[in-house]
Amino acid sequence: MEDARVAPGDGGAGAGGAGAGLDARVLWRVIVPTMTRPDQAGSARPLAWHLADCAAPHGAEAHCAEGRRLLAAAVDPDGHCLIDAACPRCAASNRPTGPSQPDSGGPER
Repeated sequence: MEDARVAPGDGGAGAGGAGAGLDARVLWRVIVPTMTRPDQAGSARPLAWHLADCAAPHGAEAHCAEGRRLLAAAVDPDGHCLIDAACPRCAASNRPTGPSQPDSGGPER
């Protein structure tokens, strides 16, 4: 059993700042496993962050290669979900961060 909650992302939402670099605000979904045994009451429950539009949070087919790698390791997929056959997280990390500057080979003065 799980509890799914949707919260607005603002570049800092998610685990450890998941969403940094995304152009537009995105909605995030966190999957929180419920306790199945009474002896788990004091243990930390792992969170799994997905984009709200993730079609199948538990399905590998709904995630990019990085998301599949993370899911296979049983850790948080960190929003590496496929939306319209593309991963916005990977696209954001592959995008140049600013205008390219010619390298002068030395420190700026």
